[in-house]
Amino acid sequence: MLNLLNFFEETTNQTSQGGGWTTWVIMGVLLVAVVLMMVIPGRKQKKQAEEMRAKLKVGATVTTIGGIVGEVIKIDDQYIYIVTGTEESPNTMKFVRQAIHSINEPKSETTSTDGGEEEIVDEIK
Repeated sequence: MLNLLNFFEETTNQTSQGGGWTTWVIMGVLLVAVVLMMVIPGRKQKKQAEEMRAKLKVGATVTTIGGIVGEVIKIDDQYIYIVTGTEESPNTMKFVRQAIHSINEPKSETTSTDGGEEEIVDEIK
């Protein structure tokens, strides 16, 4: 640890005398590290989104990036058609594939409690 402090003290002395190339190297390495920490998670997230969209199938319930929830009725190369609304007045909407945020898993409507009674579970994801 003491050697490390001496190194920084020596580089500080060199910087004041005009030999500050080590400071630029350290700053460059830190800049590269920050850029990598920003790029790598973005790539991972994009890959996960593409895998999720590849799993889409007719009949799945999806949520769009705008918060619209509906059931997939048709899938094209570019577009996904979903039905929203009620059974009496259904609405069909057309979205680009990238607008799908998530595929909703079917909810378990009943769970058993300790007393043997069944309780309705209403969770919002």
